Amino acid sequence: MNAETIRGEAEAIYMERVLRAQATPPDQKLVDGFRLFDRSRGLMRDGVRHQFPDASPQQVEAIVQQRLDLVREMQDGNLYRPYQEPAP
Repeated sequence: MNAETIRGEAEAIYMERVLRAQATPPDQKLVDGFRLFDRSRGLMRDGVRHQFPDASPQQVEAIVQQRLDLVREMQDGNLYRPYQEPAP
């Protein structure tokens, strides 16, 4: 197989995925997003349990939440913060 053949097959696979995504109804995309997040969070829990085998379930959840918070801060540049009422 040469590079041109591989490139052509990769483009065909990409186009198939694009067309499939375009044909997916919005509600199914939303459900798929929730499932993906749940799966990712489960994998994060497994990683934390592996890293900290003596951690309690509550500690595992706290560490996972800390990591998710860190990712959120990194992605949004800490631009979004909870609204706070101005001081009187």
